[in-house]
Amino acid sequence: MAQPAFSQVVQFTNVQLNPTANRIEIILETPEVEQLQVLTRSEGDVLIADIPNTKLAIPEGGIFLSDDLPENIAGVTVTQFSANSIRVTAIGKAGVPKIEMVLIEPPRFLKPFQNWIA
Repeated sequence: MAQPAFSQVVQFTNVQLNPTANRIEIILETPEVEQLQVLTRSEGDVLIADIPNTKLAIPEGGIFLSDDLPENIAGVTVTQFSANSIRVTAIGKAGVPKIEMVLIEPPRFLKPFQNWIA
């Protein structure tokens, strides 16, 4: 009998933002790039992305906040939402913000999340 496959928990060791004129790139650094599922939804002017099978292992202590943002984005947070899931929240000033998430595996291998640009 085949055993069920369990996804390995991916740790993000650094979070960076790369703001542009009207969108923001959220860069998540991990020792190993894995294919991840991103569950997104919007509530009013807020974009919420949950990423299962992930842990936030950053020096900031489990929460990343930024105020270095384009004019149309009020805030971005990355938090440990549950034991094995992180949540990215982006708050727009006049509508849901445009976000792109990118994985980085040292030494700087960029891999956009498949099918995830909001």
